[in-house]
Formats: sequence, C-alpha cells, structure tokens
Amino acid sequence: MQGERGISMQVFNPKHIKRMADKVGGVHQLSVITDIQVSTLYRLLRGEVKPSFDTLQKLMKAMEDESLESDNENFINA
Repeated sequence: MQGERGISMQVFNPKHIKRMADKVGGVHQLSVITDIQVSTLYRLLRGEVKPSFDTLQKLMKAMEDESLESDNENFINA
C-alpha cells in the first residue's frame, strides 16, 4: 500500500517507530507530536499490533515535521 508521495506504509515497522521516538526525545514526546496514545506506540514498538490507517497518517505527518524531515530518506531506504 502506498501513501502520499509514494511512501510505503511498510516503512513504519517497530524499528522505524523507535528511531522516530529516539529522534524526538522518547515515546511520550512522540505521542504528543503525533496525537497517538502512548500505549498504542508501545504496542506498535513491541510488534503486538499493526498501525491503523489513521495512525499511519499521523506518523507520516510527524515525519514531514522539520524535526524529523532529515530522516525521511533514511526511513524510506531502511
């Protein structure tokens, strides 16, 4: 499945979400930025659930934020 700008929805595996959280200062801060519940982020990190379309959109929007923009290419190519 392809999202906006051709970014694959498969980009957001637990490893990538962890890198996003690390980049912004932790899971709690990523929760604030993305408006995704902390518990949902932890479940995604543990691989217990797959992200919903809404969650994927929120993660993609966070990637477009200037604080994560420099990592977009790394996420796509990883």
